[in-house]
Amino acid sequence: MRLTRLGAAVLLLVGSIFGLHAADMRTQPAAAPPAPLWSGLYLGLHAGYASAQASGTTFDGLLGGFQIGYNAQVAGNLILGVEADLSGADISRTDGGTLFGIATSATTRTYALGTARARAGFAFGQFMIYGTGGFAWAVNELKGTLGGLSMSDARTHTGYTVGAGMEWMIAPAWTARAEYLYAHFGSRTYFGGAVASGDVDANIVRFGVNYLFR
Repeated sequence: MRLTRLGAAVLLLVGSIFGLHAADMRTQPAAAPPAPLWSGLYLGLHAGYASAQASGTTFDGLLGGFQIGYNAQVAGNLILGVEADLSGADISRTDGGTLFGIATSATTRTYALGTARARAGFAFGQFMIYGTGGFAWAVNELKGTLGGLSMSDARTHTGYTVGAGMEWMIAPAWTARAEYLYAHFGSRTYFGGAVASGDVDANIVRFGVNYLFR
């Protein structure tokens, strides 16, 4: 009889403990999932180097500008977004010579370029790798001199760009990136059709920082 009463008391005590624990679990709110690190509008600056080739002529130089974009962190670590950028540049080459004893020169110079691209990346916490591609344009100028005379003509070339990059979240709202882009621009004619540039191919390496608006 005593063992039966003792067993009943033990069962009652254990049931009470489990009942209190279950009730406590029911009253506690479920933990919220972590907020996406990469989602939102961002604005940033970049600088870099470009090498371009047209009609067998290679010209190179520096560029710098700004970018604006939007990221959406979907399906866990998948990042989808869009970005547009604008750069001022001095990507140029000058060749000199003489004609009938008169000094001559010919200069090819790209002084502005921009892109509008889609981006798709994969995030590993505060680090992301991504691919990108879309529309690209560049303003190029041809200039020739003969003695004290000079003439120039500028045209806008359009084409496409593809590339890839890496981005790090260096602070809660700041990221740093390294990026490579290949750009292909179609041919244009200059000086009323007297000179054709040929297609322009450019390789661009640039580094940048972004501020993410949360």
